[in-house]
Amino acid sequence: MRMTTQSELDLLATRTVDPRQGVYMYLSWARWGSVCGLIACWWIWGLGLLPRLSWILAALMIGATLLSWLAPYNIRASARRRARRNGYFLCPWCRYGLDGLEERGICPECGSRYEQGNCVELYSLLYRPFRPSLEMIQQRERAAWEQAIEIRDELIE
Repeated sequence: MRMTTQSELDLLATRTVDPRQGVYMYLSWARWGSVCGLIACWWIWGLGLLPRLSWILAALMIGATLLSWLAPYNIRASARRRARRNGYFLCPWCRYGLDGLEERGICPECGSRYEQGNCVELYSLLYRPFRPSLEMIQQRERAAWEQAIEIRDELIE
């Protein structure tokens, strides 16, 4: 396996980068940013600086905090429903629904190669209700991502 492929596999297997989840992964940063903003508004109000403006900022930050903590649950539930609706057969690279397409082929959305068994395993590990041990999930995901990379790169080499 090439070095770049190995480093890509390490990032995917540790979920540092996970194309299956999309924007959901990055909402945790928004959550903590809004909490920090709320604390800053509280601090400004406590010092007596700009009392009217701090109330407006506090109201906006409370709304942003609530939204950033509640929105990921809706996004994840929506992604889970979509995966279930497609029989967990989505492209691991762009999340395009491949249900109804051939068992092996090229994704019409991103042009990456796919195999149905690999796609179903990757999305099943992420969204199915049964959860085996974390070690087992990481081992299976690592093997599945390695296979997905090999399938994708088969076209190039």
